[in-house]
Amino acid sequence: PGNPGVQDVTFAVAKINGVETGRLPVANVVIAPARDGVLRIGAKPGTEVPAVANGGTWDALARCEAGGNWAINTGNGYFGGVQFD
Repeated sequence: PGNPGVQDVTFAVAKINGVETGRLPVANVVIAPARDGVLRIGAKPGTEVPAVANGGTWDALARCEAGGNWAINTGNGYFGGVQFD
């Protein structure tokens, strides 16, 4: 995802009684320029799932998992006709 780059910076340092009280950059030289990058966040694309020949297959699964109620939420952490979290 890119590279932050490197630069050499020269500072003018102010001191009072040998103690540093401030500094200001007076020159900088880019050693390695920064590179842009792309960071992808999220899930990978899903795999292709073949269609079922008969939609009744899903209904049978919902009957088994959720009593046939596609909108069920029993409070056990899973919901829907096929009980996903």
